[in-house]
Amino acid sequence: MQTLNEKSDRIDQKLEAHIEENRRQFDQNTLEHRQIAQDLRQNAQEHRLMMQMIKELNEEQNKLKQAK
Repeated sequence: MQTLNEKSDRIDQKLEAHIEENRRQFDQNTLEHRQIAQDLRQNAQEHRLMMQMIKELNEEQNKLKQAK
């Protein structure tokens, strides 16, 4: 009976270690996900600004062509 309890305790310890490692990895993945999401939002904002600048440059170029 003692051996069975010892085996059960070792299994419980291994299980707890795996659970703790999974929690740690989950927390790390959550942080990475938040950073990536923030980077994507920033990239989208920069993209919109660049597209606006291109539009304005095209409009200015068209005005210059018409003035010739």
